[in-house]
Amino acid sequence: RDPMATLGLSKGTLADWQKYVAAPLVHSTVATFSIGAGLAASLPGYIEMHRSSNPGLPVLVSETAGFNISGESGSGKTTNNKIVSGLSGPPTLCGWDFTATSLEERAASRNDLMLPLDDTETYTKESPTLGNQLRVVNQKIPEGQSRGRSQAVDAQPYANLTYRTFVISSSPKPIDDIAVGFGRQRTKGEIVRYPDIAVPAPVAGGIFDRLHVSPETCES
Repeated sequence: RDPMATLGLSKGTLADWQKYVAAPLVHSTVATFSIGAGLAASLPGYIEMHRSSNPGLPVLVSETAGFNISGESGSGKTTNNKIVSGLSGPPTLCGWDFTATSLEERAASRNDLMLPLDDTETYTKESPTLGNQLRVVNQKIPEGQSRGRSQAVDAQPYANLTYRTFVISSSPKPIDDIAVGFGRQRTKGEIVRYPDIAVPAPVAGGIFDRLHVSPETCES
């Protein structure tokens, strides 16, 4: 099923979410940040909506950004991103098998929301390379608009797209290292627009970095 088709659907209760999701995440710096970012994704659009009647209000952000959660398998990074996805629909993640145009369409479908991408290790194609896909995300999401789309394909009109969308993704190693593996160094601008957030190893709690579990407890 297309993750975009179920956007906005709800299931369960707020009380259960608070008890079984929010309460445990008090012990996770990464998850707390990710949920905050997911909820704040709608603020730029909210401010922009009110600027039409109050021109004195400043533009909240000039462009959006992405966040990549990197860490070992079992550290909870995919769970973290599914929790963010669950803020606005079912906890599903989009894959990395996209073109620049289809990524723009996904971003537009989640305007003023977070676009959650699956872990990079799920992408197994050799062409286009993972390095290319990361670069497309890094460039397309902050731009907030498509570039010169064809006015018609098979006699169907296609308008240029605009969007205010943030991205959250995950990977086994930092995306700077992935880029280097494909023969390129990310620019400072790319790093600012798509920073990497490293999580501790599973033995140290993974995303639950504030549990303060002693080594003796782990051994027992």
